[in-house]
Amino acid sequence: MVREIAQRPHPVGTAEHDRVRDHLVGALRELGVDTEIQQGVGRYPGSLRRDVVGMARVANIVARIPGTDSTGTVFLTAHYDSVASGPGANDDGVGVAAVLEAVRALRAGGTALRNDVVVLLTDAEETGLLGAEAFVASGKDGRANGVVVNHEARGAGGPVLLWRTTHPDSSLVDAVRKVAPYPNTDSLTTTLAGAQTGSNTDFASFEPGGLRVLDWAYAGRSAYYHNIFDDPAHVDLATMQQMGDNSLALVKEFGGKDLRVEDDADRSFFQLPFGLLVVLPFWVIMALAAATGIAVAGLSWRLRRAGEASLRKIFGSAATALVAAPLATGAVYG
Repeated sequence: MVREIAQRPHPVGTAEHDRVRDHLVGALRELGVDTEIQQGVGRYPGSLRRDVVGMARVANIVARIPGTDSTGTVFLTAHYDSVASGPGANDDGVGVAAVLEAVRALRAGGTALRNDVVVLLTDAEETGLLGAEAFVASGKDGRANGVVVNHEARGAGGPVLLWRTTHPDSSLVDAVRKVAPYPNTDSLTTTLAGAQTGSNTDFASFEPGGLRVLDWAYAGRSAYYHNIFDDPAHVDLATMQQMGDNSLALVKEFGGKDLRVEDDADRSFFQLPFGLLVVLPFWVIMALAAATGIAVAGLSWRLRRAGEASLRKIFGSAATALVAAPLATGAVYG
């Protein structure tokens, strides 16, 4: 599928873009899924920039699998357009392929889910998240009680990361902890990602529409991002497998639970080795932080009383620790 999608660049408005769109519609219909092309006009999300009003005609691909007793909708989303400078094998051919493979696995296994499943392959993501914005603005397709599993890439390999979630996130993170084979996330990363807009995805259009979103992406080998080397030869099969395994597990989990239950709080979470995701109430982390502060203060007092440390050295050590964290983060990022 990735080879078929990423034969050459297919930005919105080109004949190659239309070829990819028609191929994907045919592939979904071959899987026995009711599929249509939803035309519309997308607008650059105002939550990102208010000084620019970008608009374009879009053609989203929407396919539906009805649930047996639906309480909401599970959206499997990815964008099918590419930048003009590259064929988009990773960004976002792998995401599209993962979505289609999840659907194929559901159909082949005869899995009947309680909730509706909607495949949403958005258009014009690369020109400003326009397809996702048009879909949300139309108010169609079970936006109430909707959970989105979004697929993205900012490179050509590495672990698939849950780098952003909507808030509150308790039921979303609990589902990831429970079923995702490769959770690869922590609450600090998702908080920092949500606070910046330097690299964005369709998340920025879905969130204002009231949808709950899990935003998955990988970012290894970023030298292949948005250029001619983002081709099928530079797709990491292990990364692609991770994305597909997570997607299939999550669509089954959300497809079978009551989506009317609202998230009541945010959670603190971090990953241990062997794919173990630890999820804790926020107050537990605050209590541990307070206990650590008290322990450090007590130790400092005893050292100073024993004449083994001065206030200058104690505060110097604290400053060193505070400065080391952003320096180390910057070095790793560089």
